[in-house]
Amino acid sequence: MPFKLLLDTFHHHLYPQAADEFSQVEVADIGLVHLSGVDDSRPREQLTDAERIMLTPKDRLGTCEQVKALEARGYQGVYAFEPFAPELAQWSEADIEREIEQSIALIQRHCA
Repeated sequence: MPFKLLLDTFHHHLYPQAADEFSQVEVADIGLVHLSGVDDSRPREQLTDAERIMLTPKDRLGTCEQVKALEARGYQGVYAFEPFAPELAQWSEADIEREIEQSIALIQRHCA
């Protein structure tokens, strides 16, 4: 296959049948996983890209569970953060560095 699939933890969360249908996806066909977190309390149907932040312990997307499920099936590919919240535009370089480091640490502690 010349192209691989992109799995996005935000969109995976938004799709109600994702957990049921995920077993039909060949993990070898996944080439990249986009990670973001949401701690907004609105219902799933009301979430938009504007609520996507870096990972936090309050993440409602089940990102760690998604990572664990992927890796349990053999995924060893690339992960990339993909937050879109407008407030990120105001972050300093130090804020960006801190949030990336905290998100990586969260994955290493809770998703491995």
